[in-house]
Parts: sequence; C-alpha cells; structure tokens
Amino acid sequence: METMTTFTYLLNLEKSLDPGMEKKIKKYEMKKKKLMAQKIIDKEIFVKGLYNFGQSYNNYTHAYLSMDLSGQELISIGGITDYKYIQEVNISNNELSSLEQLTGLYHLTKLNASHNKINEIMDFDPPQNLEEVDYSFNLITEIQNIEKNQYLKVLNLSHNQITKIEGLNSAVYLEELDLAFNQIENIENLDPLGPCLQKLNLMGNQIKKLNGLDNLTSLIELNLSKNHISRLKGLQGLTNLRYLYLCSNKISHCNQVAYLTDLPFLDELDFCFNDIQNKKFYRFQILYYIPNLRKLDGQDVTHVEKVHADILFGADLESKKAIFKAYLPEEEFVDRRLFLREQIDPESDSEEDNLAEEEKKERKTGGLTKGNLTLSSIDKKSKEDKLYGETGDMTKNGLKGKIEPFTY
Repeated sequence: METMTTFTYLLNLEKSLDPGMEKKIKKYEMKKKKLMAQKIIDKEIFVKGLYNFGQSYNNYTHAYLSMDLSGQELISIGGITDYKYIQEVNISNNELSSLEQLTGLYHLTKLNASHNKINEIMDFDPPQNLEEVDYSFNLITEIQNIEKNQYLKVLNLSHNQITKIEGLNSAVYLEELDLAFNQIENIENLDPLGPCLQKLNLMGNQIKKLNGLDNLTSLIELNLSKNHISRLKGLQGLTNLRYLYLCSNKISHCNQVAYLTDLPFLDELDFCFNDIQNKKFYRFQILYYIPNLRKLDGQDVTHVEKVHADILFGADLESKKAIFKAYLPEEEFVDRRLFLREQIDPESDSEEDNLAEEEKKERKTGGLTKGNLTLSSIDKKSKEDKLYGETGDMTKNGLKGKIEPFTY
C-alpha cells in the first residue's frame, strides 16, 4: 500500500468494483489515441521531409514523390494528405499508434512504419497501388485488414507479438512475407500464397514441425533459423527453393538431408549452430547427397570438397577395380582410401527410431510416393544396384534401409 500511488490504488479498487472497468479503460485509451493521431502537426515538419522531385503519377506535373518523417517522436501525421502526389513515406522510429491520416494518399506505393506503437494493421484505407509495407518493431498481435489491399507484394511484420499465421487469404499477389521474431508455433494458412510467394522469413519463432509448406511451390528463399526444428520432413515439396537457412535449431542427424535431395535448384544451405556440424565428415556427407550446393554454412563449396565427398562414398571405386583387373588380372586390388564411409558412426537414437516407425506407417498407407520421397532421393542412381545387392532389407519404394550413414 505504501509503495502504491493513490491513483493506482483507486484505479485498482474501481476495477474490482466494476468488472467491465478494464474494457472501458481500453476503449477510452483507443479513443484518446485516435484523437491524438488526428492532430494537425506543423507544416514545416512535412516540408523538411520532402525529397525525390519528379513527375507525378500521370506525368501531368512535377512534385515531390517521397517524404521522410523518421525519428521525430511524432504522435500524429495529421495534414500529410495535403501532399497528394506522395508515393513513398517513411514514418519509422516515432511514437505513432494509428495511421488513419494516410487515408487519401491515393498514389502511395511504399510505406515504412517500423519502430512505432502500432497495434492494428491497415487502420487506414490503403490505395491499390500500395505494394510494400513495413510494420516491423510494433505492438501487433494479429494479422488483419489485409483484404483492404489484395495487390500487396511485400509485407514485413517482424519483431511483433503475433502468435498465429492467419488473415492472409486475400494476399494472393504477396511475394515476400517477413514474420521473423514473433511467437508463432505452427506454419499454417499459407496455401493461398503459393502461386506468388518467393521469400518467407520465419526466423526466431517457436516452430518445431515443418507442416504447411507443401503448396508454396514458388518459394525461392526460406529462413527458419532460431527455431526448435529437429526434422526436415515437410521441405521436400519446395522444388524451386534455392536458399535455405536453418541455423540455430536442433538438427543433429545427417540422415535428415534425405528430405532435401530432390530440390534441384538448392544452391545455399545453412546448418550453422546445429549439432549436425559435429558429425564426422559432416561437409563431405552433405555434399555427396546434395552435390549442386555452392555454399554450405556460409562458406563456398570447393571442387576439392566434392572430390573428397565422392572418395568417401567410393563413387568411382567400381570403375577403378574394373580398370585394375583389366591391366593386372593376376594382382589383388587394394582400396587405399584414407577415409571411408564405414568410419562414420551410424545414426540411430530414440527419435530416429520413432521416425522410422512413422515412415513405415506412411508407406503402408501410401503416404510416401515417388513424387514425395523415395530411395532415389537418398542415393545416387549409379550406386543403386550395388547397394541393393549389399543390403538385403532395402526396398526401392521405401525410405527405410541400411544405407550408412543414412539409417532410418
């Protein structure tokens, strides 16, 4: 009681007497914010922020096309609609809680409203020309009002308080979506974005399973760093993927790379700060099964590493034997490789055993097909016949088999 101000004490007392008092306070605060947002500010502030003098949208006249009002501790942008030809607005690093005053800027194409106190997306009437919006570092808890502008191409909602991916059904032209550093646990409701979405950032969330990505067939870049991912099942359908970032997760088994071997354009892969990096011959294993990689863990892949990867798995061993026998039929061939696949510890623990059981069930129910994930995804075709001869319990249409080190 001694440490509590009189005002706080009376406020808490009134809340206890009237259960609806908290809602009334929130309603009052929202009304107050809206009134503050409508306040007309000094015209000189707008004038100083104008730049990029050029032709207007209809080429009829010349006008300033851009405005920078960042970092001025503004609580309102009232009066901004007087500059009707503005196409780009930067109002980042202010104290804004509402952008209602942007209604009327019919030629706006790009908006940066990051680092403010906004908790509602698109609380103004956005023009159809608006293509890029940055709402990062605000107080947003849910995705809403996107249907006001279905032609949006870039949406940045990183560093907010979003817990669920929703409200994007109308954003069918969206090409880039940034939801990094929120509180998202599940990847969901992204199917409508499939035809156009090329870049998705889900870094720094609470994601464990990679569901909900199957229909994102146009995706080129995917960032899943700093989550809780241990298995890569769910990525095998992203056939246009070129850049995949998975650093700071819980990936510990090289056998998970099987879900990436059917991605023909995969160019850059990042497993930094995962336990998988501690595996023996780690880079050689990854490069043998994904030979088209140009960059792994931020380092360029060298031709020497690719040669070593092939040597490790004996890619040309049979041809060497054949040549040796052809010229020295009486001599015994000796494999003089310094490192062999047999030196790699088999991967099997309770998690992978569970994985194998799940995959068994899926094969019985037709869940795994050639278009999804088969043995051809795990090993090179040139070695299939040899492997089938050496491993008695392996099937061509199944995922489980004694392929070292890729044991399921």
